[in-house]
Amino acid sequence: MQRVKYSVKMFIPEKEFTMMQKQVIGEHFTPALFNEKVCRVWILQQLHPEGVTCPDCGAVVTSEKVLSTWENLGRVSCRSCSRYFTAASGTILQGAKLDIQTLYALALLLNFKVPIVRVAQTLKISYGTVSSWEIRLKLAGILPDSGA
Repeated sequence: MQRVKYSVKMFIPEKEFTMMQKQVIGEHFTPALFNEKVCRVWILQQLHPEGVTCPDCGAVVTSEKVLSTWENLGRVSCRSCSRYFTAASGTILQGAKLDIQTLYALALLLNFKVPIVRVAQTLKISYGTVSSWEIRLKLAGILPDSGA
């Protein structure tokens, strides 16, 4: 199975994200516009750029069946140390309450510098949730850190 690499720019290039689109984003923008699998694969590629490894022993996962289960956020077992883990284990996704499409939309909007208040209104989530995820996404390297 060949892994497809997705990037935010494949969906909405920054130069095409015009002022008009920003103005109507609240009316027409919803996480349901995004394919769940595409969002999930992109987020997992950002969180695991080195590939799939056991978070405990570091063994590389190569089995196509295990990779498929892992990519679908299922629980897998390491062949080396027998530890069970998921793609979310030890990442910002562990214990996350937001669905993948909403998280992707949140990252996309923040990447395009849409104000947190507007992101919260558009995605119908709290300001605090957006602010918290902005910090997590920056720490994970998914969003650029604008400096402190």
